[in-house]
Amino acid sequence: VKGECSTWNATSYISHVWLGQLCARAKTLPPVPGEKFPDFTLPLLHGDSISGSSFIGAKLTLVDLWASWCAPCRRENTSTLVPLWDKYHNEGFRIIGYALDSSSKGLENAIAKDGVGKWPQASHLQGDVSPFFERLKISTIPANYLLDDHGIIVAKNLHGQVLTEFVTGYMSEK
Repeated sequence: VKGECSTWNATSYISHVWLGQLCARAKTLPPVPGEKFPDFTLPLLHGDSISGSSFIGAKLTLVDLWASWCAPCRRENTSTLVPLWDKYHNEGFRIIGYALDSSSKGLENAIAKDGVGKWPQASHLQGDVSPFFERLKISTIPANYLLDDHGIIVAKNLHGQVLTEFVTGYMSEK
């Protein structure tokens, strides 16, 4: 719907009330496959920052949204993400983690325990108040976005075996 609004704006149809309402509502929806992922700058844990546009460019990038206190997130870190990273990072698979945490100590402990310090980890360390989550309109975790080498969303919210199969298939095709 979001992409169609610019097309509709160029026609006489935009004068219809329901199209205006639909386009207004589309602005409140999270990014979906086929759309460009919003550019972002995220604070890394040790004071630096990372721009999404500078990180994207590999064959496939996973933007992983998680938290140190989220049990399903932690299981996915160790059982899915670390094995995928180990297998494909030399072939152009990238991960950037963003944690919905408020304590740097708790987050750093989780990163070390789960072995996810192999890829960049970011957080605003504001707990449930996350400008990045607000921008993506995310309300639950674990969540993720898979981006192609141009930053286009190719899939979202794949987990476990489904995520492994998707990454394996994508990496073997490209």
